[in-house]
Amino acid sequence: MQKLIDALGLTSASDDSKSASGGGGGGAGGAAPEQSTIPCEKAADLPSLSFDIAGVTYELTGPEYVIEMSAVGQTQCMLGISGMDVPPPAGPLWILGDVFLSKYLSVYDFGHRRVGFARAVTK
Repeated sequence: MQKLIDALGLTSASDDSKSASGGGGGGAGGAAPEQSTIPCEKAADLPSLSFDIAGVTYELTGPEYVIEMSAVGQTQCMLGISGMDVPPPAGPLWILGDVFLSKYLSVYDFGHRRVGFARAVTK
């Protein structure tokens, strides 16, 4: 996860909280996933990210993978993708979550143990 944060030029929230909380987490073992902030106006300048899932490439642009949150008159933008510190061969793993599912429709076929994705239609 830190490699992605560094490559995108983002600030990891765990950088500021390591001394207070005992360290940033990668999501495994009960630790909280790292959160990274970015000035909201910079989201459009971020590169697109591509994810290869079962031989199909799915792409998210900067504004698509940045989540803008507002509370108590304050707005903050955060990276909407989390890494999980799972060792190989199962990992590393990524949680694409809302940012991915906002762009791509997911269909779950439990009977055949498979998942399908398609570009969601927006109105």
